[in-house]
Amino acid sequence: MPEVKYAVFWAALGFFCIPLVEQILFMTSFSNDILRETLRSSRMATEDVKKLFLQLDTDGSKSLARTEIMDLLGLIEDMTTGERSSEEVRKYITDYLFNILDSDKNGSVDLAELEEYVSTYGLVANLNVAQTSTLTQV
Repeated sequence: MPEVKYAVFWAALGFFCIPLVEQILFMTSFSNDILRETLRSSRMATEDVKKLFLQLDTDGSKSLARTEIMDLLGLIEDMTTGERSSEEVRKYITDYLFNILDSDKNGSVDLAELEEYVSTYGLVANLNVAQTSTLTQV
């Protein structure tokens, strides 16, 4: 009789643990797929950012003012996430990014400054927007 109880115990343990292990493996795989897709869709090549920069540089000065950087972020959001963040969130990110990008503190961001930043750190604007909008809602 003890052998039957022993077999029932292991059968019950397997019955309850196998679905748990299966769910853990499924969720891990699913999370990795979502993360990989998010990173793929949110990355922009330096050349794409340069094209957007030149598109917004209507006067040909090879530099953008703060409002133009805000428009640049909006275009990047359009290309990566397909939707724009609120004006308030984009203004906050623009101010933060402008202070970083304007390394010579001349009041505008040169193409060289932007290219140096993007080539060094990349530009994943939508992930920053999502994180900032979550913080502003709390």
